[in-house]
Amino acid sequence: MPIANSESILIVDDEQLVAETLKEGLERQGHRCLIAGTGAEALRCLRSTTVALVLLDLGLPDMNGIEVMRAALRQGSDPDILIMTGQASADSAMEAVEGDTVGYILKPIQLPRLAGIVRRVLERRRLAGENARLQFEMNQRLKETEAVLAISKASSSTLESQEALRRICRELTRLIGADTGAVYLHDAGSNQIVPLAGYKVPPDLLPTLLATPLPLQEQGFHAAIWSQRRPVMSDDVGADPRFSHEIFRLVKHQSGLVLPLILDDKVAGAFYLVWWTERRRLSERELGLLESVAAQATGLLRNIRLFEQAERERRRLDVLYEVSRRLAAARDGKSVLARLVDEAMNLLGVEAAGIRLLEGDDLVVAARTLSAAPVMVAPRIKVGESLSGRVVATGEPVLVTNLPADETFHPDDRQGAREHGFQTFLGVPLRLHDKVIGELNVYTKRHREFAPDEISLLSALADQAALAIHKARLLADAQAREREATQLHEVTSLLASSLDADWILDQICARAVELLHCDAFGVHMPDPARGGLTLRREINLPAELKDNLVLKPGEGLVGRAMESRKPAWTRDCLSDPSLSYAQGVDDLIRRQSPRAYLAVPIIVRGEILGVLMSYFFEPHDFSENEIRLLGTLADHAGIAIDNARHYEQERQISQMKSDFVGFVTHQLRTPLAGIKWMLELASQEADLPAEAASYVQDAQAAAQRLIGLVNDLLDIGRLERGKLSIAPQPVALGALTQSVLEETRVLVEGKGHRLDMTAVAEGPVVAADSQLLRQVVLNLVSNAIKYTPDGGKIEIEMGQADGLGRWQIRDSGLGVPREAQGRLFEKFYRADNVTSMETEGTGLGLYLVRLIMEQLGGRVWCESVEGEGATFAFTLPLHAETA
Repeated sequence: MPIANSESILIVDDEQLVAETLKEGLERQGHRCLIAGTGAEALRCLRSTTVALVLLDLGLPDMNGIEVMRAALRQGSDPDILIMTGQASADSAMEAVEGDTVGYILKPIQLPRLAGIVRRVLERRRLAGENARLQFEMNQRLKETEAVLAISKASSSTLESQEALRRICRELTRLIGADTGAVYLHDAGSNQIVPLAGYKVPPDLLPTLLATPLPLQEQGFHAAIWSQRRPVMSDDVGADPRFSHEIFRLVKHQSGLVLPLILDDKVAGAFYLVWWTERRRLSERELGLLESVAAQATGLLRNIRLFEQAERERRRLDVLYEVSRRLAAARDGKSVLARLVDEAMNLLGVEAAGIRLLEGDDLVVAARTLSAAPVMVAPRIKVGESLSGRVVATGEPVLVTNLPADETFHPDDRQGAREHGFQTFLGVPLRLHDKVIGELNVYTKRHREFAPDEISLLSALADQAALAIHKARLLADAQAREREATQLHEVTSLLASSLDADWILDQICARAVELLHCDAFGVHMPDPARGGLTLRREINLPAELKDNLVLKPGEGLVGRAMESRKPAWTRDCLSDPSLSYAQGVDDLIRRQSPRAYLAVPIIVRGEILGVLMSYFFEPHDFSENEIRLLGTLADHAGIAIDNARHYEQERQISQMKSDFVGFVTHQLRTPLAGIKWMLELASQEADLPAEAASYVQDAQAAAQRLIGLVNDLLDIGRLERGKLSIAPQPVALGALTQSVLEETRVLVEGKGHRLDMTAVAEGPVVAADSQLLRQVVLNLVSNAIKYTPDGGKIEIEMGQADGLGRWQIRDSGLGVPREAQGRLFEKFYRADNVTSMETEGTGLGLYLVRLIMEQLGGRVWCESVEGEGATFAFTLPLHAETA
């Protein structure tokens, strides 16, 4: 087979004819041949031309063939040598063998035989070359594999990308035989490649290297690295215009290689390999090897990055969980918001953070770190205005890396950014149930391109924030409702505790200011004498309004609420064109009235009793909750005012009755005394017929009952008016009861009752008026005798405990129906079942008992089951000397 085009056969023979003959014969076989007539000429040819085979004659004019062979080997030539000679000897044959020749052929040479030998020699040479090439490639692959294994081993022993890059840099430096290596990563925010790690960097150069990022666009190798993704090599860095940064002159070195670092199909940085003094050039094969190893390394690095990303995600979830836990521990809205901005600042490592929340169409500052004050100057901005407004309007994150130059940033906030060095803004929306309720923003004092995972982290925090804010609002609302319910209950209980209308109105005013957090309050009610609605009661209002303000129906807000029977309000009465007043009233309103007020009519059973007014001294937007609260208060106020009104009416009627009864009883008392005296005289007539005597006796009993009734009515009247004088003194209940029983013995014996009394000799000693207490005991004993059928049983018990004396009487009589027990001590009331017995009664006895017990500071009650008798009991404080 012919030899490769780049190689030739050199025929060295001083016989020109032989040389030409051999050349001609071999060239016919497709070989390229050269001729040299001397040894020197042959050596020059070997130095300048690639020769595959030398046909060498031993006998040359200037040196023998063996010397030429040895000289060729010394100068580094590597052809195969075939010895030709016409004078063979054992010595020359041995020298040929020792010289590692491929053969030994004697002259005259037969061309066919020579052609066969040449063909075999060249085939063997080709096979050897192929084997050498394969061996070289295998060695290169082995070297590459060893480098990859070394890189894999080095990087797999760490899960931190910076350390992994340092180890990869070390292995690349070793692989290519460089003196020093460094790793640079691309910083998208500054568009620079920033030194990250190095290998064998001289200690005195390390601070300079780490402190010097390279502006990417300014480097001559930018296009090759970032566009073509090819290595850039220079064997004279100081003079190479591609290496334009001053660091390449400051840190002097001869050769340098920039090898791109590709991650996720993007150039993420570069390795820089340095030869301090060697002028080094790399072959394409070496560069390919480096690129291949670097590609393998970036695969390992990608896995580390994925792990780091997973680890960041885990830490992010841990952080968010911890943030969520801390937020859950915050109870009020302010502490939740304050904690949120602190967490945002710490989470992203920024200098300031803040939150704006929606209030109507405005975004208001809800919370901010102290450091954020210069860039969150505007307390309110509209949705769509400035950067925060854009976040809420679009519902998407907004990133600005040059705040001082951003014309959309609020002028006051932009000025603060200039003065305090803030450069970057990142804002994310706060979402709740797919609705944007505000935005969370952070600020940095350097140009910073936030990575997607950082924006995602802040968005996740914003989601937590929205839930925490919602929870805090719900909790605040619940607490507010609870407070309102408690206050309303207190107001209701308070209003129900009195029937004094003016006192009730004063309480409504005082409690309304607490409940509604308003500045002033008033109650307007119809005043027929003044011909309109006037301030019946007020708190914190000018005296001139109370004295002089009179509003007609339909006039002003009060008149409108009364006429429409619905709540009415104004944010600012001075700028509300819908409000109209009479001339004098208008002047008074403008001079003295608060600015904002809410009017709610008091309506009871369709009747308007008045209007409640909540006032603020400055313009105020009334919320639905305020309107609802005042409406509820108006309902309770209406009930209390209506009760007080009815009570006053009942009191007046009762007073008229009492006055009438008092007048009648006073008028009856004197005639009854005269009748009683005349009947006593008549009964003393000696010759009075028996029938007439019986009539006189009946008349005396009736007169006595009338006198008792009149006396009871007079006592009741005095007790009701508080004009009965009471002189508390020690009274022994036992002795008092014995006295009453002596007086009623005839009645007891007449009905055949069995009466038992359980007590000590004198019984408990209580502090009371003896005459009034005697009336109580007499009334209760008389009722037991009267309402117990003949032959019944009556028991009286007395005792003391807890500073009280107790007295009770139990009978086996009719008993009191359950439905009657609640009214038993009312005036003129008698239970329905007493009609089953022929007993007389007025319904005043137990009423008188109740009044007396109230005057004495005691209590009286009844326990009964109808048909099984009744128990009446009272308690009184023990006398101080016996308690």
